[in-house]
Amino acid sequence: FLMHGSITQLFLERHEAAADWARKAVSVPNSHYWANAALVASLGHLDRPDETRSAVEELLQRKPKFTCSYAKKHLFYIKSLAQVDHYIEGLRKAGVPE
Repeated sequence: FLMHGSITQLFLERHEAAADWARKAVSVPNSHYWANAALVASLGHLDRPDETRSAVEELLQRKPKFTCSYAKKHLFYIKSLAQVDHYIEGLRKAGVPE
């Protein structure tokens, strides 16, 4: 649920709050890699290169084949294309491979 809170904040363009929610989600034992992806997407919209780079590395360690196209394909449940585009834009800014 913390990851979904992060995504909600991301869609509202409250990137700092989105990153805070995602950090909490990532800290839960055995959290899903999508929590890491939410953190990366949020940080991609903020100007924190070191933290962003570290978050991308952790995401790719947990899910080595995670890409922007993978995310777009698996975010089918989000009906707003603008929201999906904003999420993917954050991943791109963070340096996630296409």
